[in-house]
Amino acid sequence: MELLDLPLELFRAILAQTMLVRGVKRALRLRLVNKFFAEETSFIMSQLRILDDYPSPVSSRMAASYLFQRLLSRRTSQSPRLDCIRQVASRLSLDDVDSTASYPIYLRALSSLMAHGHESSLQHWFQDDYPESQREQFYQRYLVSAAAYMGKCAIVQELSENRDLLQSSSQWFGPLRNNYAAAAMGGDFAIISHLLRIAVGEFGMDRVVARPIIEYICEFGHTRAMEQLLASKWCSDWKTEGCSSFLSLIRQTAKTPSVATFRVIERFVETTSYPEWPVDDLAVLLSAAVERGWEEMAAHLIDKGAPIDGFYYRGGYLSKRTPLWRTCKSGPKEVVKLLLQKNALVTAEEIGLAAKRGQLGMVKMLIEHGAKVDVKSDAADRPILSALQLEHQEMFHLLVKNGVRLPIKEREAAIRRAKEEGLESMVTLLEEYELDLVEKHELAFLAEQEAEGKKERENEGDGHAQRPKRVTKCGPTRCRICAPDNCLVPKSKRPSSARNGLYQDTPLNRGRVQGM
Repeated sequence: MELLDLPLELFRAILAQTMLVRGVKRALRLRLVNKFFAEETSFIMSQLRILDDYPSPVSSRMAASYLFQRLLSRRTSQSPRLDCIRQVASRLSLDDVDSTASYPIYLRALSSLMAHGHESSLQHWFQDDYPESQREQFYQRYLVSAAAYMGKCAIVQELSENRDLLQSSSQWFGPLRNNYAAAAMGGDFAIISHLLRIAVGEFGMDRVVARPIIEYICEFGHTRAMEQLLASKWCSDWKTEGCSSFLSLIRQTAKTPSVATFRVIERFVETTSYPEWPVDDLAVLLSAAVERGWEEMAAHLIDKGAPIDGFYYRGGYLSKRTPLWRTCKSGPKEVVKLLLQKNALVTAEEIGLAAKRGQLGMVKMLIEHGAKVDVKSDAADRPILSALQLEHQEMFHLLVKNGVRLPIKEREAAIRRAKEEGLESMVTLLEEYELDLVEKHELAFLAEQEAEGKKERENEGDGHAQRPKRVTKCGPTRCRICAPDNCLVPKSKRPSSARNGLYQDTPLNRGRVQGM
């Protein structure tokens, strides 16, 4: 019977035992199998509370899924933060017709908000590090942010009397700078307007207030909210010649998955005193689009003139990472396909980044467009080593099929590491495909080693000891360590007799060579 054919309870029990025995790192790899494994892995990890004290960073998607399952659990969490979020969700659901049904919906939304842009450990969510006397104050802060995000205008208006709450930062809800950002992420312009009237009255916004509003309206693709904002009194003077800094701000923060939202900004910029888009700004936007997997937006920016292989200069820093490099590091394969169709330059680094993430589809496309399969770069290890670490047999076979080679020292280190980490299947593959991974100049060495071993075994069987053979001349087929062209040992590490061309081929000397 196949594993997926088992009853769900039995499957989960096996999965839980596997995680407990093999550890968190192996558990996270199970999410790469398919969508079902990803969902079940997140569920079991939350039940076992595996990530509560896990020190390494996890992705925002994994963090959101894990936090939602932990919040949904009725067991005592020993975490004031989670208890506070449950309290916020309960308050938001009070005004709904069916509060029981809406409560988990709010928990899921708040989990996504908490994990937004998250690439760190989850440990801080499960710590009791603030006094009980301040918990009500924290609750009020999180409630106003959550209400602004969820479009609960009545709650925001109710809490507006306390100006400190509106100006305070809600660091627990991800990277939110303030409640303007929460309202912008929710996309309800009525709440945005209410907050702006309290903050700046009838005057224009300053950059501190404007940046999070524009940034998150763009990121969440709220086209209607962007139209209303740019047509409002707070942006009326941005079209004048003296407001170039605001136009620069809006061009740089127009990172959105929505082409419709971007076109609203384009039309606004065209009516100003500075209608052109600098190439550096387009390069920044393209980098953001490919990293986040916004395929349609990336295509639009390339058509608009964003450099497909270009670097950009921002804040005194020259970025030397191309869009293809960024996509292979954190984007989806659909965007890689788009960039390759647009003739993006393939260098030695992209395939290593794709293999490190276990992205088989990316690796295939990069190989088809000329990527070298056995190059080691500063950004990632050799693709074959990444395939071994991820136990990705299909990727391993693909790389071997395309002529990957692995130096002896790295191959031995890979076998040793695989044995230490319990990757038995990959140890078997390494041993099975040993000759396929050997560099050409090493083949003669291995053939000679095998022949001599066979001869020694035959002599031992006959009861005769092999007499030492004196080598008086160097040569690649006779001397293991002093061959002029393909020697595997640096000259500085060779015995003096080998450096002089005189090497006594005895078991003792062979042991010395093998120990180098």
